[in-house]
Amino acid sequence: MNEIQEMLEREFLNKEGFIKDNKIKIDYISPNNAQVSMPIETRHLNPSNIVHGGIIYALADSAMGILARSEGRNVVTVSAQINYLRPAKTQILKAHVKCNKSGKNIAFYETEILDENETVLAICTGTFYYIDNRQF
Repeated sequence: MNEIQEMLEREFLNKEGFIKDNKIKIDYISPNNAQVSMPIETRHLNPSNIVHGGIIYALADSAMGILARSEGRNVVTVSAQINYLRPAKTQILKAHVKCNKSGKNIAFYETEILDENETVLAICTGTFYYIDNRQF
């Protein structure tokens, strides 16, 4: 585990809130990509017994935010687009996120949401705004 991952785990995973409540964890992180994952529980399912689309989006947004935050600056989501490709009938969701472009004020990320067999379930893109210039 590197220094950035340790800081992010303290900042995101161990604080009360959505990420901790949903047991999202950082599997790996590097300067331009990361993987985060979360176990699926009954409360994450819709009435058809598949993972609710809002949970899939929330994991994608969280993954992009974690990678964006790894640059040492605070960010907020400006916009996001998600395409659901197939139903999620899985025990774990993984989010592979990469940074396509990071500028002075705006960054653009792309995330694939996968099941435990590495089948792509959804693709999400997001634009993030740096709300400060603070570095670690």
